[in-house]
Amino acid sequence: IINSALIRIYDKYDPDVLHILLQVHDAIIWEARDTEVVGTAQFVKHEMEQPIKVNGRDIVIPVEISYSTKSWADMIDVRI
Repeated sequence: IINSALIRIYDKYDPDVLHILLQVHDAIIWEARDTEVVGTAQFVKHEMEQPIKVNGRDIVIPVEISYSTKSWADMIDVRI
């Protein structure tokens, strides 16, 4: 699921705005300018929350987004 979302993100994003750094398990780490935090978060959340079929039903797996300009310990939740 995350790999499919990464392909959609990669195909659509502007590399001058969002730079994917790493994908580990269920997390995507990316870099963006301070002025683009909310916009890139909205874009990534939208692509990650596309419905998938499970036993004939559409389900959406909710995505949580956090960011920091300093370190992992300083992460702040982004409410979208």
